[in-house]
Amino acid sequence: HVAMSFLDRLMGSSKPQQQRAPEVATAIQQINEAMGMLEKKSESLDKKILGCVVEAKKHAPKNKDKAKQFLKRKKRYEKQQQDIAAQIDTLESQIAALDMVGVQQVTMGALRTGTSALKDAAKQVNADRVADEMEDLE
Repeated sequence: HVAMSFLDRLMGSSKPQQQRAPEVATAIQQINEAMGMLEKKSESLDKKILGCVVEAKKHAPKNKDKAKQFLKRKKRYEKQQQDIAAQIDTLESQIAALDMVGVQQVTMGALRTGTSALKDAAKQVNADRVADEMEDLE
């Protein structure tokens, strides 16, 4: 890959086109879909954890080793749930950041419009025109 980029530069080929970033609303929608999938997985793990508890209790009086296996499996499922919760938290932070970007985009658009209006108004009111108007008033 390094050799190709060197040859590309040597031969004068242009840089590869960068992938366009998704729109804010599209990104938020995709993140919400991912969160929904993660929440379903977490619910599935809840059921598996409960099943492990039931099985461990059932085997505890007679077969301690089998009960321990279910408890170890339960711990694995709980770890997976913690990982999923961390992922969901990260995705929620991403949505908050994207919401802020959307607000900033609206704010910048409003500022551009305001600046443009001020420039247009300034063109209409220049010093010579003010002086002419003042002379007319006198």
